[in-house]
Amino acid sequence: MSPENILPFNLPGFTVDQVEQHDQLLTVRAHSIAISAACPACDHRSPRDLPCNGRTLRLVLQVRRFRCRHQSCDRKTFAERLQQLVPVNGQRTYGLTNLLRTLIFELSAEAAARVTHHLQMAVSGDTLLRIIRQTTEQAYTPPRVLGIDDWAFKKGDRYGTILVDLERHKVLDLLPDRDTRTVSTWLKTHPGIEIVSRDRAEAYAEAARVGAPQAIQVADRWHLLKNLGDALANMYMCHQSLLRQIRVITDPLLTVDKSDPDPSLTPKPIEQDHQRPPTASQQARAQRRDYWLGKFQEVHALLDQGLSKYAIARQTGLNIRTVRKYCRLSQLPKKPGPVKHRPRQVDYYRTYLRQRLQAENPSSRQLWRELQTQGFTGGHTMLYHCVAQLRQELNLLPPQRKQAVAVAPTSKPLTPRKLVAWVLSRPDTLSKDKQLLVEQACQLHPDIQQTTQLARDFAAMLRVRQTDHLDQWLQDAKIVPSLASLATGLQHDYAAVHAAFSLPWSNGQVEGQVNRLKCIKRQMYGRAKFDLLRLRVLHPT
Repeated sequence: MSPENILPFNLPGFTVDQVEQHDQLLTVRAHSIAISAACPACDHRSPRDLPCNGRTLRLVLQVRRFRCRHQSCDRKTFAERLQQLVPVNGQRTYGLTNLLRTLIFELSAEAAARVTHHLQMAVSGDTLLRIIRQTTEQAYTPPRVLGIDDWAFKKGDRYGTILVDLERHKVLDLLPDRDTRTVSTWLKTHPGIEIVSRDRAEAYAEAARVGAPQAIQVADRWHLLKNLGDALANMYMCHQSLLRQIRVITDPLLTVDKSDPDPSLTPKPIEQDHQRPPTASQQARAQRRDYWLGKFQEVHALLDQGLSKYAIARQTGLNIRTVRKYCRLSQLPKKPGPVKHRPRQVDYYRTYLRQRLQAENPSSRQLWRELQTQGFTGGHTMLYHCVAQLRQELNLLPPQRKQAVAVAPTSKPLTPRKLVAWVLSRPDTLSKDKQLLVEQACQLHPDIQQTTQLARDFAAMLRVRQTDHLDQWLQDAKIVPSLASLATGLQHDYAAVHAAFSLPWSNGQVEGQVNRLKCIKRQMYGRAKFDLLRLRVLHPT
């Protein structure tokens, strides 16, 4: 058999001369069969490969040297270049490099390095980082709808910018800061942008006006509700003394009828079923017992009919020895349990436990405390199973547990943040109890009632993206002191706010990409410099 036939791959342009194996290293020696090659200067016309059968594979290739016939070329001779197999002066083939690149993009550098040791292609984490840096970025289609948001190198200290194509759900680029000039410069290089979705930060608004003046800016709807919630919370904090009069029931054991606005505070009794169902092993033993009992009765019925033992064995399918044994017995004996070669500690107290169960039938917990005074060092679980077995033998039921005692429900004062969450929630998702608490809060002060109603109207318009009453709402909100600042800010950014009420685009998808970026950043164990992090985030998953 030729050396080529034992290899699971091909070497284009080479003839294999010899294959050597040393422990876990497989060495392939081959020579080139090309008759011509392109000059690397004027273009006139031993690396590692993927592992083989669980062994590291090293290629020893013999290439040819050619003479350049181009008169103006300074290089007279040159060695053959292996364009399809390995790069110039490379130590790994293209196939091995591509596999390592896939591992490093899916894992961190150190984790991928540990995996390569198990796959017989061991490399270091630093080598994998160099492979990432040598990766060329893939070209992308110019975006039409762009999402912009910031992300944190270090929260509260340093931030960058992420740019997402909202139509294709793809990260386009990462910027090292969130400066207006940096973002606007990037936008100027992409003149085809028609819509820009952003948060309400002034830096991104100004960058969009300078870098993409033709684009429609859309304020993120989540940030609009967040700004409204902050204004509500500040107003509710001023009336916190009034909100403390409302108590929220927080007893989880209390059974409340949600349809009754004034439920009874008496908890429902807990029904206890003391009949313990059989376990799976007990059911299996009972089924086997029924099967053999049926066979036993069938043997005696045929024996009464006058059939011989051999005829009974043929008809029932039982062994002749089993038939003879059944014929001698008047009833089917119980199958003996497994032989216990080593008694457990609780077995020495079985007589005492049996007497106590027959006398008072106490709980297993009480029996465990009694045995501890007698020197028992085992756990309660061991004793529990032993007591359960003894109760089954004595046909006793466990002692009746105490019924739940009616305890007065606990309550907490209504907090501003909890009230904000209920006010801005969808009305159909709130229970009747929470709706009742919101109505009680509105009755405490006229400012609370007026601000709460305006907040509910704003949230309802934003959910259905209705712009008919937006102008009227802004005029009404300017009259209310707690919402005047918010209304002024929305009026200043009116075009983006109006687009948020009318267009379907928002920054929710961008927030998901930021979460993915955080996961990749933490996965790299603090080695996520900006260039590495950018390449990993831009790499398609």
